[in-house]
Amino acid sequence: MTTLSPTRQDLLVAIAMFAFYLGMLVWSEYIPNARGREFPVLVSGVAVVLCLLDVTSRTNTAIGRAIALALSGAVDHSARASGQAAAREAIAIGWIAAATALIVLAGFLVAIPVYVFSYMLLYAGRTVRDGAITALATTAGIWVGFELLLSYELYRGALAPN
Repeated sequence: MTTLSPTRQDLLVAIAMFAFYLGMLVWSEYIPNARGREFPVLVSGVAVVLCLLDVTSRTNTAIGRAIALALSGAVDHSARASGQAAAREAIAIGWIAAATALIVLAGFLVAIPVYVFSYMLLYAGRTVRDGAITALATTAGIWVGFELLLSYELYRGALAPN
């Protein structure tokens, strides 16, 4: 079994991210337009919770180890020194860059299912069925959450007709 041994730098980055999003949450409370405030509060609120879990999971405590195991499995920080870790990180950044470009060009409602399906099929090695179900469910959840519940029109992309 892989042991958990986060580095001090990992913990400091997690704490900095927590502080950043906590600041964003506080700042978003002062946005004068009540309708425009919903989205930053939602995003920064979720990020604060996730960052708090991240900070806790990087501590060498019983609860930190339990959270790390429950959320992501054991983390092997010794792999960071190998070239494999750098290659995996470069591939992950490439996936994010491709998703960002697709969002800018085609918008969220096109980019999300394409990204999720492609990632699951090409990178995660899942079946076409699993990829399609996950892509559709993710897109539907985002559409319901933003378009229906928050009445927040998602960005349609630079190529969308005006």
